[in-house]
Amino acid sequence: MTTTLTSLPRELRQNILLSAVQQETHLTINTPWPQTITSLLAACKLLRADMPWVLNAWSPLRVLQHPRDVAAAAATPLITIDGVACNNPSCQGPLCLCLRLYHDVELRDLWADGYGLDAALVDAWHDAVAGLPLPVRVNTQSGTNDSDDDVDARTTSTTSTTTPPPPTVILLDVTPAPGWMRAAGHANQLNALLQDTRTARRFLDAQALDVARLVRRIYEHYGGGGGGSSKGGRGGAVEVKLTGKLARRSGAFVAKVDEGGGVRVEFVGEYVEGAEAGVGQLERAVRALAPKKRGTVGDCARAVRLARLRRVEWSKRSAKLVDRACDGGGVEGVRETLGEMAELMVDERRDRLEMAPSGNLHRAMVHSLAQDMGMLTGSEGEGEGRFVVVTKKPAL
Repeated sequence: MTTTLTSLPRELRQNILLSAVQQETHLTINTPWPQTITSLLAACKLLRADMPWVLNAWSPLRVLQHPRDVAAAAATPLITIDGVACNNPSCQGPLCLCLRLYHDVELRDLWADGYGLDAALVDAWHDAVAGLPLPVRVNTQSGTNDSDDDVDARTTSTTSTTTPPPPTVILLDVTPAPGWMRAAGHANQLNALLQDTRTARRFLDAQALDVARLVRRIYEHYGGGGGGSSKGGRGGAVEVKLTGKLARRSGAFVAKVDEGGGVRVEFVGEYVEGAEAGVGQLERAVRALAPKKRGTVGDCARAVRLARLRRVEWSKRSAKLVDRACDGGGVEGVRETLGEMAELMVDERRDRLEMAPSGNLHRAMVHSLAQDMGMLTGSEGEGEGRFVVVTKKPAL
């Protein structure tokens, strides 16, 4: 006899469903019910009847990208599934919220000398703390009919017992980057931004005390005075931690936040090493085309021929443009382009190279790389057929 999900005992079946739902860990306010849940609700009557228990045990991490999202996170109306009470999942189990402090920041503000606009971002979160949802005490009700054969006939007694609320976990994402740069396809840009001295030290140093004040305000909202895990008061236990991505040299910022608010706070995010950023993609492309250890590549003759490529002094503009082009999924294309230009640079028999038609970003990269390599460029063609022509400077 074949065992199916619907033939399993109810408790085992519910735990399997919970394991599937728990994979949905990062949800924004605009996506309260992911497809995993809506699909299970629509699968069949038996699984639908299991979902109230599953949703009450589900503890996703809800990501708040704007201070105005706090109001939506606090709105937790009681819902029902086929007449069975089921609380909004954001109030069940540990309440886990992640506040992206700099989601709305502009790049020009990260690099500016004045930080008024960015201080206003943290101030807006500080003002929104009063609206953060407090964990509710869980009522354990008795007298429920859990029969699989008659899911519509279940009734709930008014007799209940109250247990203390679970801990509240508030994560402050302190990644100093706008929200669009956090999306897929911008890894190189993000890492380069994190390593920029203006961001890694100057900007974050100016933000440390404001963030420490925000941490303190959150502890006060949940009824405690801090010290790593605040107990008692209106909200029960609360844990506040820093998360996100920071450059390794931004560790001083974390230390200042830890010391500045009189509340212990740790960083549980990811530190980005310097080797992962800056001119990384351009350097890797040069090493791939002209490695110092020629035994590491199959085409040793080409490595010798392109050795001059290692002596080129690359500009920051070229490095950034290469990073952006690689972020667009064009790592191989960028290396192929650089290889063609390097072959022209070292070939004494040629003085002109017509590149394939490409978009604005790729053409801008070619112009910048050619300038660093001591060559001239011009553009020809129109619209989607526009391409770059690379030429050598005339000999004097």
